[in-house]
Amino acid sequence: MIGPGCGEGNDTSSYTAGTNATLYGWGRTSSTSGDIAQTLRTATLPMVADATCSSTYTTDFVAGHMVCAGTPATGSDSGTVAACNGDSGGPLIVGGKIVGVVSWGVEDCVASGSYSVFTKVSTYVGATYPRLDDTNLSGDAMADPFVRRASDNTGFEYDSKGTSFATRISWGSYTDKNVILQTDLNRDGYQDQIIRRASTGAVYWRHYIPASDSWTTTLVFGNWSTRTKIVAPGDVTGDALPDLLSVTASGILYIYPGLGNGTFGSPVAVSSGWNQYNVLLGHGDFTGDGKADLIARSSSNSYVYLYPGTGKSGSGAFGARIQVRTWGQFNAFDAVGDITGDGRADLVARTSAGTLYLYPGTGKATSDIFGTPVTIGTGWQQYNLFG
Repeated sequence: MIGPGCGEGNDTSSYTAGTNATLYGWGRTSSTSGDIAQTLRTATLPMVADATCSSTYTTDFVAGHMVCAGTPATGSDSGTVAACNGDSGGPLIVGGKIVGVVSWGVEDCVASGSYSVFTKVSTYVGATYPRLDDTNLSGDAMADPFVRRASDNTGFEYDSKGTSFATRISWGSYTDKNVILQTDLNRDGYQDQIIRRASTGAVYWRHYIPASDSWTTTLVFGNWSTRTKIVAPGDVTGDALPDLLSVTASGILYIYPGLGNGTFGSPVAVSSGWNQYNVLLGHGDFTGDGKADLIARSSSNSYVYLYPGTGKSGSGAFGARIQVRTWGQFNAFDAVGDITGDGRADLVARTSAGTLYLYPGTGKATSDIFGTPVTIGTGWQQYNLFG
């Protein structure tokens, strides 16, 4: 089965010469006929070193943006296994991940000594990855915030319209909850929720079952009542599976690596000192490199920091923090991914008076991380949970 994710931006092992990859396509089956395959076909092609491909194609091959695979074509159909006309756009898979996309080749596909050429997906993961884990409740490729009304604990979905939201949709009661986060832990294309019960501290995975058109709730962690922060930022560790983060009462940040089925691997400590922040959130890629990042706000001075993700686990999971704002005027935030639909993670922030602002992401790891804020509206002080 082809996995749901693309290759990571720091993936080098998948491109090692000799690594077997699988090509999928519907293209021509012979150099002497224009007929295309009537069924989906697959072929096993070994990855080819950039130096070899550069030697073959000289300036036509752009290392870093292209990659070759296969054995040298023989000059005829016999002994040649290659991509051909009609395969364009087809995926090249290594280890369940897309590492290449059929790009171009030689006329009739069998010229002696030629190789199949693919777009190198890892180079473009910053553009392709951010949409994979957006909180897309409405199915339109834009992230949709979820909120809870304080007066009666009703949960609401706000579908994004790019720079505004549609009329809210009620999800019923969310009583006895103090954390509501959106994610897609099992990678089935349906958004899930991570919920913590206020009364017990238990953390649950709430997910949709298409076969029965119903929702089910599964316990994932016991008493997490002392965890000061819980974050669902997407894939932190670089395996294309969504992870969960939490901060202990003593300020240690842990990564719980997602296993792709609603469960998690053993926790891995990142570092201590995270209790200095009164806000910690993130969902997707703020910097444009395809890796999940974090946004944190200091309790002491309201400085806002970007923690750029590295695609690794443990103490190296995030790079050095970068101050990007000073935001003392806001008392609530929500990071749900790409609200505007441009492929960059965005942020919403609420003032104490209840005005909600959308901060569109720019993909820059500087103080210009967000573009000009868009006023969404007033009255948002009625909500006491965002997720």
